[in-house]
Amino acid sequence: MQIELRSLLSGMIIVLMAVGMGLLGVYLARKYDPPVEPLPNELKIVIEEQLLREKAELIRALVAKINLDDCDTLVIHSVS
Repeated sequence: MQIELRSLLSGMIIVLMAVGMGLLGVYLARKYDPPVEPLPNELKIVIEEQLLREKAELIRALVAKINLDDCDTLVIHSVS
């Protein structure tokens, strides 16, 4: 009976330590990695405009490299 009680107590201690470590991990994760706040709308618009400018520059560079003398038509598909 005494051996069973001792093994039960040691098992409970191990489980409590594991739960405590998990809770400590959650606390530290929330403390040192705060949630990211959403960007203001003005900043989103600026970022989207910058991305559109970069895409337009890439398309211009690709079209400049294509030899259009051999083509009758040029079709560019937008892929997002």
